[in-house]
Formats: sequence, C-alpha cells, structure tokens
Amino acid sequence: MSWFKVIILTELLVIVSLSAWICRPKETTDFEDLDTYQKALQHEIDSLIQVNQKLDKEVARLNTKSDSLYQAAQITKNNIQKLKTSRNERINAIDNFGHDELVGFFSDLQFRTQDPER
Repeated sequence: MSWFKVIILTELLVIVSLSAWICRPKETTDFEDLDTYQKALQHEIDSLIQVNQKLDKEVARLNTKSDSLYQAAQITKNNIQKLKTSRNERINAIDNFGHDELVGFFSDLQFRTQDPER
C-alpha cells in the first residue's frame, strides 16, 4: 500500500502543479494600451487648458464690463444728487418768498398751465 500512496500523491502533485500553471496570471504588459491611454489623457488635458483660457478671457471681459457699469452707476448717482440739490435749493427759495411773491409765483404758474383754448 505504500506504493499506492506515493502514486496518488504524485498524481495530486502533478494535477495541482498543472492547475497552478494554467491559472497563473499573465505577465504581459500592454504598452500600446498605456500609450493610447496616456495620449487620450494628454488630449483631454490640452482641451481643458483651452477651455480654461477661454473662461479666463470671459472673466476678464466681464470684469471690465462690470467696472464700466459701476462707473456709469456712479455718474448716474452723482447726477441724481445734483438734481436733488437743485430741487432743494428751489424749494428753499420758494420758502423764503414773501406773501406777494408767492401770489405772483402761483398766479404765473396758473396762467402757464391753463388750456390755451379757454
């Protein structure tokens, strides 16, 4: 029986060795696939750089536009302030009118606002 055990052990060893050899991982490296992948990534990086440059130009354009709009708003604000000051000066001038001057002011205003067909 001793020879029988040796033969079975040898057969098992051969079967396990063949199974391990057949199932071994392949050691081939696909350099073409890596090169293709690298080229695809480089193309993507280049396109993202172009998009980034376009966005930078757009941001600069919008900043310039916002600065000009801010300046226009400041000019408008100054014009409104001047109009308010002028209006307040006129109101203050009317406040200083005497009775006779007020009657003359409002009667002149009434004549200017009447319908010419009457």
